Amino acid sequence: MEKAEGARFEPKAEGRRTELLLGVERRLHTALYVRDASGLDVGISEGVPPKGGMIAGSQVLPVNPNMKDAVTAWLAWWKSIIEWDYMFNPALPTEERTRKEAEIAVCETNADLGPLISRFVQQAERYYDSWEFIQAAETGKQELRQICGRAFDRIPEASLKRASTKGTRSISVNVLVYDIPWSWSPKMGHVMCTTSSISGNPTALELIIAKAVLVA
Repeated sequence: MEKAEGARFEPKAEGRRTELLLGVERRLHTALYVRDASGLDVGISEGVPPKGGMIAGSQVLPVNPNMKDAVTAWLAWWKSIIEWDYMFNPALPTEERTRKEAEIAVCETNADLGPLISRFVQQAERYYDSWEFIQAAETGKQELRQICGRAFDRIPEASLKRASTKGTRSISVNVLVYDIPWSWSPKMGHVMCTTSSISGNPTALELIIAKAVLVA
């Protein structure tokens, strides 16, 4: 996860502060790009953005893979990437990250999913390097810093004191350049959100982030 230039926000609780870590993880975008570009229909699943929000999705042609097996493999791939992405905490054992890397590799070489990844990964890479993607990611991060500042201000001092005895806590927010509003907290102290949710429903996102801080 890309660290957010040491951005720090000072909550109201005396002697405490919350550190914000922002990320734009390419592997997550690759998984969404492959899903949308290939026409995979993974249905509605918790922790998976709705289909069709990838900005460049209309620029590629759908294919018809073995849908059932490819969908199962894609969902396992997405879950493994999320778990890997939130292991950037240096306190976590290195062997755990290594194990997750191995899980991702297994998914990426799956007989049904692997060919789809190979077919679309270069297009996904070109998309990441496009001005459109970079501009959307930077704008989203700038707006998100303001949203997080307001979210931290929402938290009563007493609640912060009850939530933790540590002097500093971190919350990580992963930004998805995606054209559909969506946000989710996969685990305590972590939030995922799309650029569309940042611009379209900032108040709802403030509440989600504030809640994630309290349980961080």
